Amino acid sequence: MDEILDILLTNQDFRDKAKKELKIYELWFNENKEKCLLELEHLVQRTLGYENWKMDYSKESLLGLGKWLKENLETRKISEEEYAKVRANVPDYIDVSDRILTLESRTILLDAGIYFGEVFIHNHKGLKWNQYFSSAKNRDINHGNMVISLKKGDLNPIRIMFTMGSLLSKGKKDDKALVNIYEVWEEYL
Repeated sequence: MDEILDILLTNQDFRDKAKKELKIYELWFNENKEKCLLELEHLVQRTLGYENWKMDYSKESLLGLGKWLKENLETRKISEEEYAKVRANVPDYIDVSDRILTLESRTILLDAGIYFGEVFIHNHKGLKWNQYFSSAKNRDINHGNMVISLKKGDLNPIRIMFTMGSLLSKGKKDDKALVNIYEVWEEYL
């Protein structure tokens, strides 16, 4: 399970994992979802200026969460060795940052991703978390991930949150980023 959690906190790429192994992740997710949400709420409310933030599953709550994330996510400079490893796997025309989110920030984003998904579930009847499996021959990036199935595709809230968190930490998105992406995905209902 440690290896699965490691993947979950880095790139959410489970394509080389067996279904049996990934079913353990689904069990962990369902058993720990509420704990993750409570930890997020407690963490945000402990921050000066956010004591009144409510985890009420409203779209508006995403505005406060987005602002909080922008102010509280931290990055660290990667070593030259880590940079070389990343650079070797990325085409030259793509910029590679020498900074990554800290483990603590990635853990926060996991919790925030669960909350982002729960906002959808609470506001749109019939939605629920499902574990997605693609075929063994053509595994896609959502393979093994917990997603919310929509009429026009699968929403992967945790992956979305990791992307948004990276952009927020670099100042490339504003406080409204979570609300904006929520509204985009609402069009897929």
